[in-house]
Order: sequence, then structure tokens, then C-alpha cells
Amino acid sequence: MDSDAIVSLTGSDFNYHYKELPTRCSDSEIQNYISRTRDLIDPIARAFEDAHNTEWFIRSYLALKYVLGSTVLANSAEYAEERNPAGDPALSAILYATEL
Repeated sequence: MDSDAIVSLTGSDFNYHYKELPTRCSDSEIQNYISRTRDLIDPIARAFEDAHNTEWFIRSYLALKYVLGSTVLANSAEYAEERNPAGDPALSAILYATEL
């Protein structure tokens, strides 16, 4: 099954060129996954309103913001640990905050 056939089976307007999927899965596995996933997601997607869409957009944004913040904090701790002496209070505070 080629990429265009997979896209047509999904019924989505989004077009993606699948490279690995056709080589790793059989045609029947792909078709079964698409129909199984559509059956699970379709009722949820049909019930989505602007308020729900906004709520999930904000949740995704906040989750990404927290992941980015924790990554910056962890990288700062790593940098401080490499550059500062072991008894530095700023280093202790950063390492404590990353463990929270």
C-alpha cells in the first residue's frame, strides 16, 4: 500500500507522505488500525465544540510551557554543577528545584 492510498483511507484533508508505515505493516494491519481508530475517535471529534477545542489548546500550551521550563531549569542545574564549586548555595537551590 502506498502513501496516497493510506491518506485516502484516513479520510482526512491532511496529507502526509508515509515512508516507514508501508514497509513495516501489511495492508490489512493498516486498514484495521484506521477503522478501529476512527470508530474510537469519531464520536469524540463530532462532539467537539469551540469551547472544548480552546480548552485542549490551552492545556497543550501549558503542558508544553511546563516541559520547556523544566528543561531549562534542568540544563541550568547541569551547567551550574559543571562550573561552580560543590558548596555553592545557588547550585543547591537549583538542584532542589529540579527535584520538585
